[in-house]
Amino acid sequence: MLLFSLCAWVFIPNGLQRQLKGVALIEAEVCYRVTSSEGDTLYIEGTTTDSIAPKVDVRPDSIYKKTTATGFFVSNAGHLVTTRRLHARLPEKLPNETLQVRLQMLAKALKAEMSKQKILRRELDNYAHSHTVVDGGYNNVMTLRDSIIRRQVKTDLLLQLVLKMLPSKHLAAKRVENYRITTKQEVENSIVSRQYKAHYTGDQTAHLILLQLDAERLPKEAHRFVIYRFNPQAWAFGQGAHYFLGYQLMTPEEASIALPDAAKTTQPNLPLAEGGPMLNSFGQVCGVVGFGKTNVGDELSKLFYSNHSYPSRVFDNWIKGVKLWFRQPRALATDSLRLTQPLRSNVSGWQRIADHYVSRSLPGGRYTGSYLNGVRVGSGRMQYADGSVYAGQWLKDKREGLGVYIDKCGRIYTGQWKADTLYQGSCRTESDFYVGGIDKAFRRTGFGVFTNEQGDYYEGLWRKGKRNGFGIGLSLHHIVRAGIWRKGRFLGEQMVYNADRVYGIDISRHQHELGKQRFAIDFSRLRITSLGTLPRKVKGKINYTVTFVYIKATEGATLYNKYYKGDLDGALRNGLHAGAYHFFSTYTPPAEQASFFLKQTHGMRGDLAPMLDVEPSHKQIERIGGRDVLFNRMLQWLRIVEQRTGRRPVLYVSQLFVNDYLSYAPESLLKYKMWIARYSEYKPYVHLEYWQLTPEGRVRGIHGEVDINVFNGSKAQFLQNMVHTP
Repeated sequence: MLLFSLCAWVFIPNGLQRQLKGVALIEAEVCYRVTSSEGDTLYIEGTTTDSIAPKVDVRPDSIYKKTTATGFFVSNAGHLVTTRRLHARLPEKLPNETLQVRLQMLAKALKAEMSKQKILRRELDNYAHSHTVVDGGYNNVMTLRDSIIRRQVKTDLLLQLVLKMLPSKHLAAKRVENYRITTKQEVENSIVSRQYKAHYTGDQTAHLILLQLDAERLPKEAHRFVIYRFNPQAWAFGQGAHYFLGYQLMTPEEASIALPDAAKTTQPNLPLAEGGPMLNSFGQVCGVVGFGKTNVGDELSKLFYSNHSYPSRVFDNWIKGVKLWFRQPRALATDSLRLTQPLRSNVSGWQRIADHYVSRSLPGGRYTGSYLNGVRVGSGRMQYADGSVYAGQWLKDKREGLGVYIDKCGRIYTGQWKADTLYQGSCRTESDFYVGGIDKAFRRTGFGVFTNEQGDYYEGLWRKGKRNGFGIGLSLHHIVRAGIWRKGRFLGEQMVYNADRVYGIDISRHQHELGKQRFAIDFSRLRITSLGTLPRKVKGKINYTVTFVYIKATEGATLYNKYYKGDLDGALRNGLHAGAYHFFSTYTPPAEQASFFLKQTHGMRGDLAPMLDVEPSHKQIERIGGRDVLFNRMLQWLRIVEQRTGRRPVLYVSQLFVNDYLSYAPESLLKYKMWIARYSEYKPYVHLEYWQLTPEGRVRGIHGEVDINVFNGSKAQFLQNMVHTP
């Protein structure tokens, strides 16, 4: 009876469902820990890459280089066998010369990262100073700003640490390894994954290594395979490898959605997962897929018993088995993925493996996976003729559920599929990442977030792969662009108008004269009642306070506005902030124009900085010798007036001037505060202090149409930055 029981235990296989519970997904992580004699510690990646972002941190979690393979449990003590390829081929220690070069490269990369972050921070600070919570996307932009600030602090910390380590005479870089074991099951139409920490035991052969869970116990949901002292392939009635268990070869994205399965070894062109067990017809492990080979069965006993005797292994395994009844290892993390329909795995028994799992040519490519009644169903991998790959769930011959698609260019799409279409997920390339809606042509659609290593960021709406609708864009080469996009082009920010903003007007003789009629301005009654005819986003009724007034004083070197002094006096007497502006001419020397302006406004310039109004046509600019000549003339006027008044003038230009010329302007001109005229529903997307939004506004107390302006900031910022207090 005892002999019969022993034979039954050896030769009657467990059900396939139980065997699959013995298979685990193994993730190996490796990096280097750098230490100095001063006690400082850094973690750097195992190999150098062309990545723009420096791979260095004070914690290893973000630095680990990760690889995946199949493994299987072989003891109640939580031992697992897997391929040696998983064991990183990196030296245990880095030579000092190599380490010095790596640290110098990291210091250079961190300095570049700091420069990039400073630019982004400056743009976000400018946005914060000129916007409030009423502006569309304000809270999202402030969240981005907080993120950049945290990154700045961390990057600076890492840079200082690397610079401190570089001159150290006693540096050491030792390899650090971490193994994470994931068990997966299908439970009530869901994939339940549990993760455990493991370590390398030091036991290895030419193709295999032995790992062990840190808890040194077999998980409750797992099954263990028996490793015999002699290879069953050699003595079990000549029975060779009959079928194998494991995961298909996969990317990290595929690994997150895959379940272990089984297939007969007679199936051609199967993508065998390294580390998976080969089993004979009695369900005994007789080999392991390692280094692309399947004939490594003889190494199993050497791996498991070389450093431990057979009796000690058996006794230890029995003791651990008893203890498992009382205590189980606790998982690091458990998650559950709901499936659209039950997966088709070969749980009926190994005899029916060939009926469910196939590798065959189909129209459009080669399919490997679950196949039932002539259609793809359950889990499978399709290699298309153009080089693209899909791995994931299928239903009625269509991609359905969670899946990964890698196109012929290497872009990796991961997410939820419905009726052969990925409608929500992510797309990753070597340099950028997108998560959000995706259409049938794999273009971004709906809401999505895009980032890349150059520092570009966009969150908002997409259509046919282009930014379209409301979105927030951030890059090293533009100001913060929070507003409306169309076909990938930023149209501008739609300002929300309300009574809390700082409004002003600019006036000249045209507000006093209409043909032969003459009109006075009642500065005591000024209220903005209309913002013109263009569509605006208005909150509440338009009945806004006029806070500031700019009055035309001079033009060229001879024209003087006879209403200037009276208007300035009226504005100041009624508590308005006021200033003078000069209309620039291309026909007279800038020094003469500056002298004329200073003479006519002497002693009466108000409490706002002088403003230079520059509105030449293209022909006028060409006539004087081009844009560089114009820039030089503008600078002459600005410098003379600034030197004589002690106040830096404001520069007024049109959006057309900004588009055609401002990008060529010298830095010395760009340091002056800008006033932009753009008659549109969209705010100008340059750094500015004032925006002239319409020439057809209406103001109580003034006859006819009036230029309406808004300050790009709060009332407190206006008083602090724009108003001169003697």
